[in-house]
Amino acid sequence: SEVSYINKIVKEVSQRVKIHDDIGYSVGIDERVDEITQLLALEDNGNVRIVCLYGMDGIGKTTLAKAVRNRISGNFDAYSFLEMRNKKKEDLCSCQMRLLEDILEYREDITLVSSGKALLRRRLPCKKALIILDDVNRVDQMDALAGDPGWFGPGSRIIMTAPSPAMTTYLTRKWVHNVYKVKILNEEHSLELLSYHAKGNQSEPGYEDLLKDV
Repeated sequence: SEVSYINKIVKEVSQRVKIHDDIGYSVGIDERVDEITQLLALEDNGNVRIVCLYGMDGIGKTTLAKAVRNRISGNFDAYSFLEMRNKKKEDLCSCQMRLLEDILEYREDITLVSSGKALLRRRLPCKKALIILDDVNRVDQMDALAGDPGWFGPGSRIIMTAPSPAMTTYLTRKWVHNVYKVKILNEEHSLELLSYHAKGNQSEPGYEDLLKDV
């Protein structure tokens, strides 16, 4: 009916607006988003791809992943962001449930990781999804949530952030993947960010010289 069709449109628009949350004051981020978007190869709708963003804690991996999400989310049927920091083995079932609910708006209790993997493998291939797994630091986290490209619909993309490139040894076994090292800001962007936090604005003439001495 016309009402159900309108409700569907409203729901989709609301979802897309909701995920474009504020990532804060972003400095030097557009170029990095461009580079990662190229690695994701969105034009390849036949394969499921993954990109691993790695770098030291606090360098901005999560902010960068969200910025990429904001840029490309309109290319996908569904989206999920899972924070994996400090997630233990006993937490993985709830992560599987959250992933299923985000992508399919379908909730089912999962009590065993192995059962959850089977459920994801059976249910998720019908959707072209964008999934962010943030701060992954153990293989069992990846294995429980993205164990195989065949779990996801053609054209799906996964962005994983990790503290080191060590996780990529797991990816090479099955995944079409790329690795992106998140580097520290250059001097110009570092000064711009410091200025923003110091004043909440662009610096006045001469203010940059003071900041360089910090």
